Amino acid sequence: MLKTLLQKIVTYFFLVIVITVVGIVTLSMYATRQAIIKETTNNLGVIANEVSHNVNAILSDGINDARLISENPVILNTNSSGSEKENELLKFKKLLRRYEDITIIDEKGKVISSTDYNYRERWQDNVWYREAINGYYTASNVHVITNPTKFVINFFAPIFSTEGIVIGVVSLQLNMESIWDLTDSVQIGKTGRVIVLDEKERIIADRNKDRILRGTEEHRGHGKHAVDTTFLDSILQSYLISSDSITIENSVVSVGDVEYDNLFSGWTIIAIQDEQEALSLLSTYRRDIFIFSLLILLVTLLISLRFARSITTPIKEFVTFAESAGKGLLDKEMSSATLAEKNEIGDLSRALSKMAHDLEKSQKRIKNYSDDLEKMVTERTNDLESKNLELEKFNKIVIGRELKMIELKNKIKELESGH
Repeated sequence: MLKTLLQKIVTYFFLVIVITVVGIVTLSMYATRQAIIKETTNNLGVIANEVSHNVNAILSDGINDARLISENPVILNTNSSGSEKENELLKFKKLLRRYEDITIIDEKGKVISSTDYNYRERWQDNVWYREAINGYYTASNVHVITNPTKFVINFFAPIFSTEGIVIGVVSLQLNMESIWDLTDSVQIGKTGRVIVLDEKERIIADRNKDRILRGTEEHRGHGKHAVDTTFLDSILQSYLISSDSITIENSVVSVGDVEYDNLFSGWTIIAIQDEQEALSLLSTYRRDIFIFSLLILLVTLLISLRFARSITTPIKEFVTFAESAGKGLLDKEMSSATLAEKNEIGDLSRALSKMAHDLEKSQKRIKNYSDDLEKMVTERTNDLESKNLELEKFNKIVIGRELKMIELKNKIKELESGH
C-alpha cells in the first residue's frame, strides 16, 4: 500500500511538472521562433530598403546623365560634325564610365553618332525612342542584346533645339552588371541574397544569372507574355522574405526643372534568406532548453521522491505503531523527528503517542485494580473457609450433644419400662 501511495504521489507530482515544463517550452519555442522570424524579416526589410535606394540612385543618375549629354553645346549644335560629336560622347563615356554605349539618334531614327553602336533593330520601332522623340525622358525595360549577349537597360533623353523642338534623342546603354555588382555584394548569411523583379515579375537581378529574365513564358499562338508564378514561387518557397519588399513606385526623378514619376514603376527589391539558416539560432536554443528541461525534470523527480517519502515514511511508522499497540505493546515510542514535525503529520503522531500513553496508564490501573481485587477475594475466601471450619466444629459439637441426649432419653425410657 505504501509503495503504491509513494508511486502515486511521485507520478502525479512528476506529471504536473512535465505538463508545465512542456507547456512553457512549447510556448517559449513558438514565441522565440516568431521573434526570430520577425527580427529577420525586419532586417531583410532594412536591407531591401537600402538596396532599393541605391538602385533607384543608379536609375535616376541614368536619366540625369542622359539629360546632361542632351544639353551639351556640341551635341546641340547642328553644325557640329559627326566626329566632333563622337569625340564629345567618348569624353562623356570616359567621365561617366558606367555606360557601355552612348548614341545620338535624329528625329527620323538615323544614328548620328555613337561610341559603341550595337543596336540591331529599327529605332522607329523602339517604343522608348518614340516617347523620347515626343519630348519625354524615359528608360527601357531590361532586355537582351547579342554579339556579345548582354542584359542592358537604356536611358533616353530628348535633344531640344533653341526653339524647344525635339531634334534628336540621346540613348545611354547601361549594362545590368552595374546593378548586379550592387545586389550581389549584399551578404545575408550564407544563403541570403537580393533579387530584383521588374514590373512583369521577371527576375532581372540575382546571383544565379541563369534566372535572369525568367519568370515569364510565352503563350503559344499569342504574342503576349504571362507571369510564370510557379517558377518564382519555386525559388522563394523555402526562404524568409522581407515583408517590406521595396517597390520603386511613385519614385520622382528630377530632370532639370521638371519632375517625372513612375519611370521605373513596378521594380521590386526582395531580400531573402533561407528559413533554416535564419532559424539556426532556434536549433541551438532548442538544444539548450532541452538539456535545461531534462535537468528540471531530474531535479523534480528527486524533489518529488523526497516529498513523497516525507509523507509515506511517517505513515509507515504510524502503521507499525498501530500494529504494536494492537499487540498490547504500548511502551513503543515514535521517532523524535516525526514527533517534532510542525504540521498535520506531527499533530497526528503526537496524538497517537498521547493515546498510547493514556492507554498504558489505563492498562496499569486496570491491572492494579485486578490485582487488588484478586487479593481481596483471596482474603475473603480464607475468612469464609475459617468460619466454615468453625461452623463445622460447632455443628459437630451440637450434633454430638443431641445424639447423647437422645441416647440418654432412650435409656431413661428403657429404665422406666423395666419397672
